[in-house]
Amino acid sequence: MILRGNDLTSYLIMAFHAPEATHPDFFPLIVMDAVLSGAKGMGIFGGGGNNRSNRLYKALVDTQLAVDISSSYRPTIDPDLFSFYATLAQGVEHSQIEEAIWAEIAKIQQEGVTTSELTKGIKQTKAQFAYSSESVTYQAYWLGFSEVIATTEWLANWLEKLTAVTAADVQRVAETYFNQNQQTIGWYMPEQAE
Repeated sequence: MILRGNDLTSYLIMAFHAPEATHPDFFPLIVMDAVLSGAKGMGIFGGGGNNRSNRLYKALVDTQLAVDISSSYRPTIDPDLFSFYATLAQGVEHSQIEEAIWAEIAKIQQEGVTTSELTKGIKQTKAQFAYSSESVTYQAYWLGFSEVIATTEWLANWLEKLTAVTAADVQRVAETYFNQNQQTIGWYMPEQAE
């Protein structure tokens, strides 16, 4: 889908169907998201986001294809989306961004993730989880949120299930959910762009 408007900046969104929070593939996908664009807080509380050592930043921002790149996957009660968001650098074509994102997905599908990437992704996600549950208010939020999307048992086992994710799990979910025939892509282009 192509959308045109007055904003002079070009954007790209790429989305894939992904499972709900109670699905066994939820935690490997959370780790994949952390490897690609950094660990994030899981709810309205918590920080996170892009850091300069992740795969997408190195592949797109460091090479000056994009000025910003991120991926996103959150816990939900129903199947949802695993999404990529890019703000293109001036003069870069949308197809270049797609190719660069697909190159990173293909690397995970074919080669998996390194032990250090896996360890870092899990460690950073644990830190975001701890930050987003450090106060009584945050803990109450998590209890209510977990009861709505899953169960409080899901919350109680969260760290254990996250820690159990293996490199093989991340590679498997990359192969399962990321297929070019299953993607939805949106391009935003300035009106004056050809």
